[in-house]
Amino acid sequence: MEKFYIAEEGSRLRKDYLEYIENSEQVRKVVNKFFKEFGITAEAYYVNNKSLFIVATKEDKEKFKEQLCKPKDELSRFKANSKTTKEWLKTLKSNNLNILSRPSVPLYFNRWYGGRLSSRLFEIEGVVYCSFCAEQEFSPKDKLKEIKASEFFKIIEDYNESLKKEG
Repeated sequence: MEKFYIAEEGSRLRKDYLEYIENSEQVRKVVNKFFKEFGITAEAYYVNNKSLFIVATKEDKEKFKEQLCKPKDELSRFKANSKTTKEWLKTLKSNNLNILSRPSVPLYFNRWYGGRLSSRLFEIEGVVYCSFCAEQEFSPKDKLKEIKASEFFKIIEDYNESLKKEG
């Protein structure tokens, strides 16, 4: 059964998600500056507090061939002892930046016992929405206001329409 929610003001999920979004923006700025400084031309990347992964361009493959591990699903990790990884870790430290993980929606619910799960989490105009689907009964342990499925999908539809008009 799938249920739909608004993460109300003061809810842990809302706070965690908005912190994650803000952190992601800070990380993006630091990554862009780092890539420019070290001559990394990749546009797609993944970072965490220990590693730097890129979808290496032809230039990156040539320039960093000794530092990159073999790609897995297109992402190549810089070797842990590479100059680039060491500089990445220094950059995180000098920017006092800890990369946050996206909040896992199931952790904000009670009484689900595994099995097949799915969830969504997003923000539109300062409002945080989520959905959660599990095979067993569940209830939120956070300040989540349940809304109708039709309202949830209407919000998404209206938002997508507004993007089309802007674009």
